[in-house]
Amino acid sequence: MSSRREDRDPEGAETDALLNTLRARFEGHIHNVEVVRDTGSVLALDGRKLDFMPSAVRLMGNITKVEALRVGQPVTFDVSQTAAGPRISRLWTGDGPWRGEAAE
Repeated sequence: MSSRREDRDPEGAETDALLNTLRARFEGHIHNVEVVRDTGSVLALDGRKLDFMPSAVRLMGNITKVEALRVGQPVTFDVSQTAAGPRISRLWTGDGPWRGEAAE
């Protein structure tokens, strides 16, 4: 007996499309980092530019210091809502939890 999801989407195309949409929303690359001014931003794959504060962001993956982040570096991120609007709260670099490894 097949499930309803298999009846609606036997090839898994709907699931793949959803995963690609989520990936575009939470993956991107470093747009700029200014540690002295405590500002930085990421350009998401879907075109959004999201800010982060180097002093407040949690780094995971290959890089553990904000000073090591470079413009153009691919990242995966989490977004939190703040009084100033959405901000990045976590950045993963390299092979992190979004790329198949276990989270910290």
